Amino acid sequence: MRADSRSDKGIARVLVAMRNEAKDITCAGMSPEAVKALEARNMAQYGNPLGPTADQRFAKYGSWAAVIDAATHSNAAIDRELGLEPRH
Repeated sequence: MRADSRSDKGIARVLVAMRNEAKDITCAGMSPEAVKALEARNMAQYGNPLGPTADQRFAKYGSWAAVIDAATHSNAAIDRELGLEPRH
């Protein structure tokens, strides 16, 4: 995306959307109960069953570059719930 002269904001928006799409795909292999619990957590925290929006991430991190960085890391709490090793 950088080679195509995309801005940090544009890249961040794509990466956050891709991350949320990956969460949706991951949920397809989970039990309905586990999905319901994760979606409830996300709804309470972000108002979205898949997780935060790019704008919510920007509000938290303060820059689009930081949103890009955060979008490339996993969430340790979610990883534990899924039985995965956290990736940083």
